Amino acid sequence: MGVSEFSGISYDIDSLLVSHDLNQIEGTFDDLEFDAVIKSILADHAPGLDGFNGKFIRSCWPINKNDFMRLFRDFLSNSIDLTSINTSYIALIPKNNHPEYG
Repeated sequence: MGVSEFSGISYDIDSLLVSHDLNQIEGTFDDLEFDAVIKSILADHAPGLDGFNGKFIRSCWPINKNDFMRLFRDFLSNSIDLTSINTSYIALIPKNNHPEYG
């Protein structure tokens, strides 16, 4: 065993973030564009880190479609704060065969 000399990592957040001018986007997203993107996701690949593959996303699309459409429309009109998407609360619950309250 040894001792690590690692002292930490620091990042310049401003250099990592890229700002985009949303006013340059013409029009809005319509149902056909969303449907085409969802259909283009490969069934056995996950497009993101959440692990949901294309088959799952496509099968749940009728349930989630309206929420996503509203999210993107609100985003483009600058009427939504996306901070909450990147914020989580985690509760650690210990495993116990005989849980008791108190």
